[in-house]
Amino acid sequence: MSAGEAGQIGANAAEAVFVERFPAGVFETAGAVGKRWIQVEVSQRDGVLVWRIDGYVIAERANASAFTAGTIMLGTMDIFSSIANPKADNFVIFDNVRVVDLASEAQLATVRVEASDATGGEAGADSGTLVITRAGGDQTKPLDVTCRITGTAMAGVDYQNIPSTVTIPANESSATITIQPINDELGEAVETVTLTLVNGPGYEMRDAVSATVEILDDGDLPIVQVRAADAYAYERMSED
Repeated sequence: MSAGEAGQIGANAAEAVFVERFPAGVFETAGAVGKRWIQVEVSQRDGVLVWRIDGYVIAERANASAFTAGTIMLGTMDIFSSIANPKADNFVIFDNVRVVDLASEAQLATVRVEASDATGGEAGADSGTLVITRAGGDQTKPLDVTCRITGTAMAGVDYQNIPSTVTIPANESSATITIQPINDELGEAVETVTLTLVNGPGYEMRDAVSATVEILDDGDLPIVQVRAADAYAYERMSED
């Protein structure tokens, strides 16, 4: 069965959708969850079976049969690369395994992020804009969304600091993050600010889990420095 037929978002850890969601840690492979604790959830609601890893929907497919009873099966088989070499040394530690009746659980909101203005610049204090939106869930309550900030631009140096937790207010479906460049006197290439949604209570993530704003320089001339590779020279004596 292909990844699409199984309802998976990708066939294996090398695909961009997994690399974006699971960046490489130290001595790890991008796209694989690696050697760390993760939250895995398999749920069935309204005839739809969903598999989530750290809040990201990894696979989803229709399942007409009702779940009334069954056996929990724990194993190490998954679609990701082995974390061990040789593969026989692969291992998984399970902790805090629970079975929950979803009838008593609130529906999760689905959050996504997009760049409504993907370009900012030092000239004229031109800002960029990211928008986090939610659909579903209880929108009468505020929702805190956790973010990871990366990119080639440095917070506090190239742009004003932005929070790593963004709150969507009660009775609102979105929140806006402004990327405000800081004008300096350095001639620089285009720099980037990337915001990626990460796991948090009350929401899940499907598509559009990251967005990027580019920061353009205002035309400052590059700074040129001259440094001696060898700062010492000697005059040879005639008898040398």
